[in-house]
Amino acid sequence: MSEKPPVPADGAPVSGVDPEAVPADASASPDTPSPPTTPANAGTPGGTPPSSGAAQWERRNEGPRRVRGGQKLRWRDTDPPMTGVAGRIIDLLDASVTPAVRQEGIEYARQGQILVLEMDGGAVRATVQGRRRAPYDTRLHFDVIAPEDWDRIVDAMASEAAYLVSLLADELPDGIDELLETLDLRLVPPAPLATECDCADAAPCKHAAAAGLLAAERLQADPALMLGLRGMPLERLRVRLRQARALQAHGVASAHVDPMIPESQVDPPALETCLDAFWRPPPGAADPPPPTKHLSHALLRRLGPSPLTGKFPFVGLLASIYDHVAEHARELEHRLEE
Repeated sequence: MSEKPPVPADGAPVSGVDPEAVPADASASPDTPSPPTTPANAGTPGGTPPSSGAAQWERRNEGPRRVRGGQKLRWRDTDPPMTGVAGRIIDLLDASVTPAVRQEGIEYARQGQILVLEMDGGAVRATVQGRRRAPYDTRLHFDVIAPEDWDRIVDAMASEAAYLVSLLADELPDGIDELLETLDLRLVPPAPLATECDCADAAPCKHAAAAGLLAAERLQADPALMLGLRGMPLERLRVRLRQARALQAHGVASAHVDPMIPESQVDPPALETCLDAFWRPPPGAADPPPPTKHLSHALLRRLGPSPLTGKFPFVGLLASIYDHVAEHARELEHRLEE
């Protein structure tokens, strides 16, 4: 009589059968990826800690890596829409990205995922922290206006003092869009927006959208930054406009005037014959030209009428202050000479 195999106790493995070789779900395809499993007692006192793979899986599902000190977008949906140059940048973004990418960009910008944001030289350059460990380098390209076109812009702006007054106040001049249109130019380029990012997403990506939104918020606070994006920073434009207005007011000045050479040279008389009249001008010599008349308040005259409205005599007040300061300076000079 043959011997029967032993019956295993409850929970004991059957001889010759490896329970680890049996899949938990026999119907699942081996090609289907599944997230790493975590033991039921993981995270409990005395339990097994979760594996690093499970933690990475959960972090990828949660969103980008959090950063400290990132630059955050303060604008909210309940705030008034951005206007002016900033509003046109928003329109440019909306025309270049999908609504889903735009929403992801808003979330990135509000969470402070942007580490660095620079705006000049024809580009918005940003460093954006995403899901991977290393941040992404993102760029939004704005074609710079050609130097010869900037020459035309400066010449056109030099005809009105209001442009220089606005630039001196660190403001984008009113009416600059209309002036550029007369020259067949635009301050904000048309769509589509050219972007560049080292992520694997299709361009424009959420990182570019986040950088564009933060750049628009900066332009809302300081619209003159758009001048630097198109190749002419504010300070350089101020200097060029001052020079152009000075040339229009006084003409081109020469640093060295060529001396007048007479057509014929006459030999001077002997020195001993003109000792008595040596220090006197020769007969028939032209009288020296009169000194140039001093023009009072030349700077105020160059700037033109005050752009401020109202009955307060702002220009007259400045003229009185200049006169008082000049008189005080002359008194100090006289005291020092004594």
